Parts: sequence; structure tokens; C-alpha cells
Amino acid sequence: MKNLAIQFAAMACLAVLTAHARANDKPLPAPVIAWPEELSSTNSLYRFEHDAPARLTHNIDTAVLEVDEATLLANPDLLRRAMVSAMRSDNTAGIVVLLPVYEKSASPDPVLLEYARAIQARLQGRHNTAVQHYAQLLAQVPDAHGVRMQLAETLADNYQHRAATEQLDLLQNAELESALRERYARLHQRLQEREQWQFHAAVQLLTEDNINNAPTVRRAGNWTFDAPLQDRGLGYQVALDKKWLLPHGAFYALGITTEGRQYARHSRYSYFTTRFAPGIGVARQGKSLSLSPFIQYRWFGGHAYAHSVGAQVQWHEAWSSRWQTRATAEYGHQRHRERQHLDHASYLAGLSLAYQLGAGHYWQIGHEYYAKTGTRDSNDRFHQASLRAQWERRWPSGLGTAVIATTGTRLYDGPTLFSQGLRRRDTLHGISLSLWHQRINHSGLTPRLIWSHQRVRSNDILFALEKSRVFIEANKYF
Repeated sequence: MKNLAIQFAAMACLAVLTAHARANDKPLPAPVIAWPEELSSTNSLYRFEHDAPARLTHNIDTAVLEVDEATLLANPDLLRRAMVSAMRSDNTAGIVVLLPVYEKSASPDPVLLEYARAIQARLQGRHNTAVQHYAQLLAQVPDAHGVRMQLAETLADNYQHRAATEQLDLLQNAELESALRERYARLHQRLQEREQWQFHAAVQLLTEDNINNAPTVRRAGNWTFDAPLQDRGLGYQVALDKKWLLPHGAFYALGITTEGRQYARHSRYSYFTTRFAPGIGVARQGKSLSLSPFIQYRWFGGHAYAHSVGAQVQWHEAWSSRWQTRATAEYGHQRHRERQHLDHASYLAGLSLAYQLGAGHYWQIGHEYYAKTGTRDSNDRFHQASLRAQWERRWPSGLGTAVIATTGTRLYDGPTLFSQGLRRRDTLHGISLSLWHQRINHSGLTPRLIWSHQRVRSNDILFALEKSRVFIEANKYF
């Protein structure tokens, strides 16, 4: 009960942190916005204060001039130059301060006003609003190629693939400056890559000390349990994914994943699992939601063992440049080839929160609930709640480190052989440490040295165990 209370408290904290991330962090940064040809350049000589009323500090040589809203309204040229300066430097704070003042001015430039509103919305991650402002701006100046490029980029950021492609088509034969032509090429390539097949492969050279999950205790009364088996082997994961993009951020998806382990001396413990998952989803403004039915097959010891069918729902949201949340819900039904008494339904629900401190430096916490129901025997049915924390950092020297810690509680519906008539209860703990260095690589592969340890405490001595693994892992993305 103590572990469950801790996990429920952690779940509540996770929900509070998610709400805090949504409410308080800075908006997602937009790509660098190039200045359109219609507006002249100006130096960024201005600092913006968040006081009320708005205040502007203007550096002129060694002198500093502070002006308030009234002064800005009385000097429309100064206000316009300050507005242009804030927009050129993608200064969201400056635009937020100056835009309301500029809207109050006697004769605001409608083009500049619309453009400022578009930039502000884009920098704040409000892509739909930004698209509306860009469209209205292009209705006034249809030959503003820089504005049209920004509209295409905003549509791409908002996963409106076809609309972004249509804007690029309008620029295809236009006379563009070299910088704008480069941006055109990059965005065109980016849109093409979104619909290409994505391939990921990972290989692990394994050394394990308990591949048969032997209990820590070897004897109990007249019972003698198996000794732990040590072996070396090869682990592997292969994933193949593709998306077909549709209007309004919708998409079809297909995912094929395979994983397994092959042991050198004890091949009867080798296994192989493959999953085929078509799906459909939608992605807009840093959010995505997908539904993926799946069918999965599992082989154990070289023989067909079981197959599963089910469906998974995933939701992901990037609240800001630093905070992200992911939620998963899955239902499945598994049937066994020979051991039909183990046929069951399963339910999975998970929520995780990630925070990025900087490039290559982040942490993640998550909570997961898993239930296995519908088996013939009550001691094969269980409910499990677990917590997971991960920290990873790439250091300036090129060294990389990662730590993953897990803890959980599994409660079965019935007693087992040595649980003394009580419902079997397991407590699970795990830790994983990883090291790598960017200088140690070959053909784009950077191997990681990983050590992991798992410990299970149980009120049935047959299921209390410890096991460790040491392996070298290499990943490749295509």
C-alpha cells in the first residue's frame, strides 16, 4: 500500500507539473523569420520594458532616452522604427509591448500592422492565427515573396502539408533572392522527408547472468530451484515507419517493429516479436493524436508462442520549447498456441512529462498502469503500477551519460505456491546506466556501454530474483 500511495502521489505531481508547464513556460520558438523586401532595414537600438504603461529605452551613442506610451504616440516615426526593430529581431517581448501602442496610433500602416500580428502569433506558437494574418497580408501585397515563404513555413510547422506545398508552388517560378531560394529548398526537402520511409535499427551485444529468471533462494524445504543461467547473445530492434499526409494536418501511418534476443548456448530462451500497426491521426500546433490498431506475433525458443490483436491511442503535446507530454492507452487480447489457460486481455495507460534543459540535456518522468485479466487461473491475473525517471546529458567534452530508474508494484488476483495463501505481491526495482563518447563512432554509429540491474521482491520466494545485464548498443537511423 505504501508503494501504491507513493505512485498515486507522483501521478498527481505529474499532472500538476503538466499544468504548470502549459501555463507558465515560454512559447515554442519559430524558425528565424526573414524580413520582407517591402520594409527597410533598421538597427536594433531598442530595449523593451514590461512596465505598464509601455516604456521604450533607446540607446543613442552614450545617451539613453526613455519614452512612455504617450511619447511614442506623439512620435509616430519613432514608434514605427521601434516596431520594425522588434520585428526584425524576432523580439516577442518588444512586439507584445509595442503592438497595442501601434494599434492606437493615429495612422498605423495596415501592412506593418498585419505583419506584426502575424509574427507575434507565430513566435507565440499560435499557428492558426498566424496563418490568418499572413493570408490577409498577402491579399494586400500578393507579390511579397518573403511573406509567402513565412506562410508556407508556418503551415508546415502546423502540419498542413498540402497547404504549405501549394504556397511553395506559387514561389517555384518567382525571382527569389539567394537567401530566400535557400529557404525554399530547405522547406521543400523538409516536406518531402515527412512522407519518406523512416528506418531505425539497433543491435546489442549482451552478457546476462540470469536469463531463466531463477529465484534468489535455491532451496525451500524439500524444494530445489534452478540455478541462474549465464549466457551471451545478440539483441536487436528494427522499426520501419511511414506517414501519408492529408489536408488539415491529418495523416495515415504505418509502423512495423521487430525485436528479439538470440542467446549463444541456451537458445530455448531466445525470443522474437514483431508488430504490424496501421493507423490514422492528426497533428496541429505542437499537438498530435493517433489511433493504431495492431496485430503482434511472438516466437519463443524458435517456436510460435502467441499472437495478439488490439489498438493503441497516443497523444503528444509540446507545451513549449522545453516541456512535452505524452499519453498512451492500449487494449490488447492475446491467444497462446499451446498454453491456452494463459489467454488474456490487457490494458495499458501511461503518462510522461519531459523537460529539456538544453541541447542534449533533458529529464523525463512517467507513470504507467498495466492490467492482465481474463486468464483461467486467478494467480495469472494481475494489476501493475510503475514509475519511471530518466536523465540524459551530452557534456561539452563529447561524453554522454544517461540514467534510468524504475519502481513498481504488481498485485495478483490469487495466491501462488509459496505465498502462504495470500495474494502474490511483487515489488520491482530497476536501474540502467549508459556511457558513450561522440569521438567513438563508425559510419554514423556511436556505441553505448550500458549496465542494467533488476530486482524483484515477492511474498513468494519462487519469484524473488535479481538479474544484471551488460551490453554494447549501437543505433542507426535512415
